[in-house]
Amino acid sequence: MYQLNFDEGAGLLEITLSGFWTVETVRSFHRDYLEMISRYRLSYPSFPTLSDSRELAVLSREASQAFIEGSREAAELHSGRVAVVFGSHLAKMQADRRAQELAASGVDRSKQGYFTDMDLARRWALEGVGT
Repeated sequence: MYQLNFDEGAGLLEITLSGFWTVETVRSFHRDYLEMISRYRLSYPSFPTLSDSRELAVLSREASQAFIEGSREAAELHSGRVAVVFGSHLAKMQADRRAQELAASGVDRSKQGYFTDMDLARRWALEGVGT
């Protein structure tokens, strides 16, 4: 399902997403994600996020829409980069479609990166941190 861990040494929020998600799972995740953002954003302004979503199943249309809604709310609180790693190009394409919808609602897409390589995603997420 999901795990959230804040690495205070790196100033990085690490997320692991897996399995099949229902709308309820998406909403539970976003509640916990917003709590983490609120907890760390004062001490670590614009902290990056790295999401390992390689084991996450492709979302249903309803779960995808709930994810978009939660991501829009998170983007209002969190200004750091969000790097997401997918296990397939199909899942990455689904995220690209969600990102287009978010961008249409005013979310800064330049802070979002979608990858299939974990090392590349980590480097991109941490680029410019601490400078």
